[in-house]
Amino acid sequence: KTMLRPATADDEVAMVKKSSSYSTYLKQIEATARQYNLKLKVADVAESFDGQRLTFYFTADNRVDFRDLVKDLGKVFHKKIRLQQIGVRDEAKIDGDYGPCGLPLCCKNWLKVLGSVNAEYIKDQDLMHRGNERLSGACGRLKCCLRYEEEAYKYGLDKLPKVGDQIKTGAGLGRVTEV
Repeated sequence: KTMLRPATADDEVAMVKKSSSYSTYLKQIEATARQYNLKLKVADVAESFDGQRLTFYFTADNRVDFRDLVKDLGKVFHKKIRLQQIGVRDEAKIDGDYGPCGLPLCCKNWLKVLGSVNAEYIKDQDLMHRGNERLSGACGRLKCCLRYEEEAYKYGLDKLPKVGDQIKTGAGLGRVTEV
């Protein structure tokens, strides 16, 4: 979003006060959702700077009818309430865990656009021999790094000799059996 102005000291104090209310907001929505037997997991909450709106980000396995939930929360908080369903990749980005490489998740740290990752990337990168648990990220889906490494693999594969090609080496002629 566009920046309106640099934050002042008063703005920073106001943001700290708001962030202290977030746990109250989360507890309330979880309790109210249980009353309506709604199967949703709240990932995050954001309050508008003017304090008039609350946006709750949640994940759910199925469609959720949350109209009554929004009405009740509006009465409790006296604010405009918005619920936004997000995907598991977005939830992992919010939670910001660490990957198997020991670094913060790429989606949390630097990856700005979460695109789709498909099984073709596994084939192109010759990773079919690895198990699903080694190819799945914190979100349970295929790792995002498969997507942003794909271009480098395709470029490299185009430059390398193909299986069956005869190549000249320091030890003499050889035939490529695998790449």
